[in-house]
Amino acid sequence: MGPLSTTERETLRQKVEQFYLSHGYSVKTFDQSTTSNKLIMTNGFGPDGLVIQLYTGDLNTSVDGFSRCVPYPRGSK
Repeated sequence: MGPLSTTERETLRQKVEQFYLSHGYSVKTFDQSTTSNKLIMTNGFGPDGLVIQLYTGDLNTSVDGFSRCVPYPRGSK
């Protein structure tokens, strides 16, 4: 599949934002565009430091994420 059109990227971004909100995440959107890549980042901030990011740009569309590291509970396997 080739790159998504601007309209397709915006539709995807809106759907993902609604999905994040429906699961209790707060959402922030950032325009990280450069002269060679129109890039919009949609970040969903969830419980316990979980962050899920959707990148929609001219060069690619991807999902990334991370969580806060916590110690392994003692006595657990």
